Order: sequence, then structure tokens, then C-alpha cells
Amino acid sequence: MSFVGSYQMKIDNKNRVRLPAKFRSKLPDGFYLNFGTNCITICSIEEGNRKIDELFEEAETPKELECARKLSHLMYEVQPEDQDEQGRFVVPQKFVKYAKLEKDIWFLGERDSISLMSDEEYCRMNGEDDILALGLEIDKMMLRKNKRKKSEKKEEK
Repeated sequence: MSFVGSYQMKIDNKNRVRLPAKFRSKLPDGFYLNFGTNCITICSIEEGNRKIDELFEEAETPKELECARKLSHLMYEVQPEDQDEQGRFVVPQKFVKYAKLEKDIWFLGERDSISLMSDEEYCRMNGEDDILALGLEIDKMMLRKNKRKKSEKKEEK
């Protein structure tokens, strides 16, 4: 399952948000909310369980085990029945406060998860200079890929 795209939405005064239809259709069994970097991370139930299991398996010290345990407590599960007929769900206040969500919000596809962030954070993260730098990095990646392909073709001959 892959989440791509960005969608500007609204959060109402009851902390209800509507997950974009393209994302909602990929989460028929519900999803988890978790704390991200200046945002809320949304992932499928399956992906969330996989990440938690992986953390517990990789924990080597009591401190790491405690971190995995605390993370599993912080996750908030949203089931299909928690959504109204318009596809809205309530974002718990602790998440709203953490991500500084106000009227305008953004949902961003992040491949295996979705980021939910404030308009302010989205603008900070996607300034004109950042977009130009992103374009340059992508160009560098594509050049490296093309060079590898040419090199591989030469080796085949």
C-alpha cells in the first residue's frame, strides 16, 4: 500500500477531520495515529502492528524495551465505526495540541504512512528554497541512476 499526494483540509472546532478519500479507501480496517516530527503520523493497523512488533524484537536493553512499550501506549486506534458518514474522525486533544493543528491542515502521503500537519508546519517545510533544493537532489539521483545503467550496459558488452 502506498500513500502519495498532498491534500489541504480543515479541522473543525470539535477536532473532527475528514481523511482524504484516496487515503481512506486504502484504510478500510481503520488506522493508528501516532506522534511524528512536528506532525501526526497515520498508518494502517497492519503497518502499525508491524512497527511495534519490530521495535519489541529489536529492543536489546531495558531502556529500549521501555521505549517500545511507551510507544505502543501512545498510539491511538481509529476504527471504521469511529468515523461518521462523512468519513470524519475526532483527533484526540493531545495530538491536536502537539501538532498545533488549527483550521487549515494538510495530509501528506509518505509512502507507507500519512503525515497530518498544521498549515504553518506545511509552509515551513515546503518553502520555495526547500522545493528548489528537492528538485536539485532528485536531478542528482536520476543522473546517478542513468550513469549506473550506462555502466551496466557497457559491462554486459
